[in-house]
Amino acid sequence: MQFVIALGTFSAALCVSWLIGKLASKIRLPQISGFLLTGIVAGPYVLGWMKFQHIARLRFVDSLSLSVIALVAGTELFLKELKSRWKSIAWVTALQTLTIFVLGGLGLLLLSETIPFMQNMSWQGRLAVGLLAGAILMARSPSSAVALVNELRAKGPFTQTVLGVTMVTDVVVIVLFAVSFSLAQGLLSSHGIPTSTFEALGVELGLSVCIGVLLGRFFQLVLWMDLHRYTKRAILLTVGYSVFLFAGWFHHISHDYMPWTLHMEPLLICMVASFVITNFSQQRDQLMEHLHILAPPIYLAFFTLTGVSLGIDVLMQTWSIALLLVGLRLATLLLGSWAGGKIAGDPSHHNRLSWLTYVTQAGVGLGLAKQVAASYPSWGNAFATLMISVIVINQLVGPPFFKWAIQRAREANAQKAEDTVETREMKEEKVAKRKRPTRNSTGPVPVLS
Repeated sequence: MQFVIALGTFSAALCVSWLIGKLASKIRLPQISGFLLTGIVAGPYVLGWMKFQHIARLRFVDSLSLSVIALVAGTELFLKELKSRWKSIAWVTALQTLTIFVLGGLGLLLLSETIPFMQNMSWQGRLAVGLLAGAILMARSPSSAVALVNELRAKGPFTQTVLGVTMVTDVVVIVLFAVSFSLAQGLLSSHGIPTSTFEALGVELGLSVCIGVLLGRFFQLVLWMDLHRYTKRAILLTVGYSVFLFAGWFHHISHDYMPWTLHMEPLLICMVASFVITNFSQQRDQLMEHLHILAPPIYLAFFTLTGVSLGIDVLMQTWSIALLLVGLRLATLLLGSWAGGKIAGDPSHHNRLSWLTYVTQAGVGLGLAKQVAASYPSWGNAFATLMISVIVINQLVGPPFFKWAIQRAREANAQKAEDTVETREMKEEKVAKRKRPTRNSTGPVPVLS
């Protein structure tokens, strides 16, 4: 009964969120900003329409949505289109990683005297916190990027670079945080840095990629089969959601029966699956067609629930220091994006704009912050509170920045214009075929003896 009540309340919130999203679009704001704001207002910190117990019972919406979002993200990594952008993607990712991780962590160290939970720490402890914070500050929101690109119908070299950097950075963040976490464990204990963590990390990433390839081949078979389109979409949703269930089950099994506790990356698995279909099969167009239908309601549900879940109380407690970290992150994003684009030879106006598309943060950063809180109870909760405050601010201001940058780069509605041209050319071709005289149009059809 509680689940039914939660689902009914959330459905009503979705109806309002859809209307607010349309209104946001009319005043030139991204629709997902309307979804987020509706969720915040409907959530437990403002109107209280959605309760904390409702959020807990709707966690399946996050997993289901993230599976579709990851599949959409994989289709954007089309190697034939990105081939000319690999240099830009590599340089921007590398320079952003260097500037955000190093300068972000260093900035937190310089602010440590003003942060209550760090004031009594040793220099090793402060360095450990700086390493963890630097990794989390790098985290992005591929879900927001993909949703905004689809909403804006954006296409072009600027958009391709932005998506490529966002997707690659998501993998880099996972690896970098694992390394930082291992170093932090060594700094905070007398046992040194556990090398087994690095071995486990390699196993996790390798297994995730292998399972993603197998899943891609399975989806390819499903798309090839003569099934109803609704059946195919149901299989995509069901299997995508099952990946998250499998990752949780495997984590518990490895903890109980294996020498290492392994954590599969379900986002990476789904992304690899659609990447395989996109680049190594004939079903790319069919997959994109199904995802194009599934994506809008998924974005509506995901970002509305994200707004409901945002910890506004946490933001109110740490807003001053959080704002300083947000400003520091924006400065490092600007420096890394500009320097990477400059080295890669990108147009100067792209280099000036691109940092605005990398502001938004969401699920990955939240998950990493909560992992620190669970591992270090004495100071981890305070650390997670600060990081979550930074993520909340970036999640709110990031989408408008993203939309403005895409529009300034003149790549908004490029896909729509391309579709319109193709449709017009097809119509003209059909008209020409009707008018074109056939070989037998001037006389009777000859009879072959």
